[in-house]
Amino acid sequence: MLAIFTPGKIEGYFDFGLPMEDGSIPSEACIIERFKAMGPKFNVIQVEGPSPF
Repeated sequence: MLAIFTPGKIEGYFDFGLPMEDGSIPSEACIIERFKAMGPKFNVIQVEGPSPF
């Protein structure tokens, strides 16, 4: 898969997977909330629904 982001500066969006403050791995629900919170900051739109394939 090749993904191209223009304009750049989207690296911070991928911080959704960083460990929690106590060093533990974030839960799936936490990661989803992080996606929702970070999306608007980076102009990323989350599309929900069944896979088209």
